Amino acid sequence: MLKSATKIFAVLAFVSNVYAQFTSFEDFLSQINSAPQNEKQNIANNFITFAQNTTGIPYTQDDTLACFLYNSGSGSVTVPGDFNGWDPNASYLTNITGTSFYYKQFVFPSDSRLDYKFVVSGNWILDPLNPHQVSGGFGPNSELSMPAYVQPPEILFYPNIPHGTVSTFQFTSTILNNTKTVHVYLPPGYTNLNTYPTFYFQDGTETKNLGKLVNVLDYLISDYQLYPLVVVMVNPTDRMTEYTMNANYSNFLANELVPYIDANYSTSQNPAFRGIAGASLGGLISFYTAFHNPNVFGKAAGQSSSFWWNNQAMINEIQNASTQNVDFYFDAGTFNDGLADNQQMETVLQNKGYTYFFQTWNEGHSWGNWRAHFDEFLVYFFPSIIEVNEKKNSEPQNFTLNQNYPNPFNPSTKIDYDLPKNTKAKLLIFNVKGEKVREFELTASKGFVEWNGTNQEGKLLGSGVYLYTIQGENFSESKKMVLLK
Repeated sequence: MLKSATKIFAVLAFVSNVYAQFTSFEDFLSQINSAPQNEKQNIANNFITFAQNTTGIPYTQDDTLACFLYNSGSGSVTVPGDFNGWDPNASYLTNITGTSFYYKQFVFPSDSRLDYKFVVSGNWILDPLNPHQVSGGFGPNSELSMPAYVQPPEILFYPNIPHGTVSTFQFTSTILNNTKTVHVYLPPGYTNLNTYPTFYFQDGTETKNLGKLVNVLDYLISDYQLYPLVVVMVNPTDRMTEYTMNANYSNFLANELVPYIDANYSTSQNPAFRGIAGASLGGLISFYTAFHNPNVFGKAAGQSSSFWWNNQAMINEIQNASTQNVDFYFDAGTFNDGLADNQQMETVLQNKGYTYFFQTWNEGHSWGNWRAHFDEFLVYFFPSIIEVNEKKNSEPQNFTLNQNYPNPFNPSTKIDYDLPKNTKAKLLIFNVKGEKVREFELTASKGFVEWNGTNQEGKLLGSGVYLYTIQGENFSESKKMVLLK
């Protein structure tokens, strides 16, 4: 026991000594450059330990200084990444003579998040000292997060929240003469008794897997930030051809895929409740498709959109045409991400009188950027407080279903309604799983239902989101309410 305690105290003393040994990166450089040659590698090793146990690696200091560190082997070492256009010859690390330690310092905005790799003697590798990685279209990259950057919680999987379902099928396009993989996300509690907005995403499988879109949707819906959506993720067949303002691809989406989705799912056919989104060239084709089909897509979002394509053809087209009934969201990174073209698009949209929202991030052209900001345009377009008040089939002239009040509520709430004379109807209440928990017969042509949060057996139900639906012979309508305890 005494020997074990002695070892523990020795380790603690060593760690304490390492932490006390360095006050800054400049202090480390001063120490290692003035030390005898036979002590330099040990000092370098100690600084690596210090960095790993304080800010992590890359080492950051004073909010804006980032120090890339490499401590293995010999030869040339460079650091290509979002910040230098991924040029393998742009940023060479400095070697401390007589050691395997290399370093390179940069100054970045304090909320930057950047992808990078090392090139060691011509070989591209991940940073062996940095455990933080982000997946991209060409494999994983190492990730630098500056001190003020906030990691997006919504991209993670949470087992204890309600989850939507994803189905995958093959869709053959007559217009394009090819077959595409399509993924469809249905929100928790999906029911044909409700009508849902839809959002269409380009680069379907990458958006689902690299973008973690399903996790994002589940999180935002469970957190009452986002109205439940049906989300359609479509794979390209020939990305460069289809996404570069291709009229045939746009027609496929608007005139083949959308009608199929509307026929097979309980989706709104109002363009105000249908959006389209994509990143890079996917953003370009999303803007193009909505602009040319405003009767189908009333909202469009682009991330790092390739508005540079064909001498800014999309910008020029919007500038020279009449204003369409489409709302836009778009964003761009400040590191080699087409920011100037996106800013020019903003100027054109503003001059043409469009409703739009444009943002910039201190990031680059990567899935790490895009997945962290899906929530920005999803919630912007479809916040949880919207109402999708479409009636199935034909509706009576005097039929209305009002929002419950109070909402959220505890312990009870009232739901007002109006019915045509001599009409029989029911008010049904469902939980987020789509299970019916309560049913009321409606006999009066004008009245209200008071619900005290109990099921048909009189048992109190738990907190959460509930859907209430009024249903008659030729009509139905649904709304959402929140029970809080």
